[in-house]
Amino acid sequence: MTIVSSNRLRSLRVLVMAGVFVVGLARPAMAEYCAVKVQVNGSNREPVKTIVVLRGHDSRIQTTVTSAGGAADFCDVGFDLFEIVVGPDLCGQVIVRHLSAVYPETRQVVVTYDGCHRNIPSFGCLALLRVVGPDRRVVEGARFDYDDQHQSSDRLGRIYTYLRFHSLRSGTIVADGYGKRRVDIRCTPEQTYMEYAIELSRTPDARSREN
Repeated sequence: MTIVSSNRLRSLRVLVMAGVFVVGLARPAMAEYCAVKVQVNGSNREPVKTIVVLRGHDSRIQTTVTSAGGAADFCDVGFDLFEIVVGPDLCGQVIVRHLSAVYPETRQVVVTYDGCHRNIPSFGCLALLRVVGPDRRVVEGARFDYDDQHQSSDRLGRIYTYLRFHSLRSGTIVADGYGKRRVDIRCTPEQTYMEYAIELSRTPDARSREN
């Protein structure tokens, strides 16, 4: 029979406790829980870089921008319902409503986003001119002359024209049987879409022929 002294027993206890402590340190840390992961792709399945907003029913708002891979994470989300808003407040914005966290799982939200505002250069504006006569009928073939260039209205009386930010485009619109009309369009980052109704007056000769 082996007799262990009290000092020896205390030493063994210290060693055991130290071993347990070391083992505890050696355990891999648990992965941090992330409530919501959003993946944004275009219809071509390529990732899209854009703004993403998580909007809670308690009015809390979290905003981020997707990574180069189209990913956006919102890890700190409570249990209330929320919605995901993809893209700026422009044409093509996508909103996914009535979502909730599913702890301990991560809520995966996959969105297809083709914001139609992306056909506008990031450096400018798109203006739509609608050319009509005094009777509000569309004028096809009206010509917009500016800076030694010209564009013509289509069968719906439309002229689309691009401008750079902080620029002014001045020109005249004219059509057979109508007088000239001066047009000034200013492009600012605060208003990237502009639409104007351009009414042309009939010339005296055209009015007399009509009578």
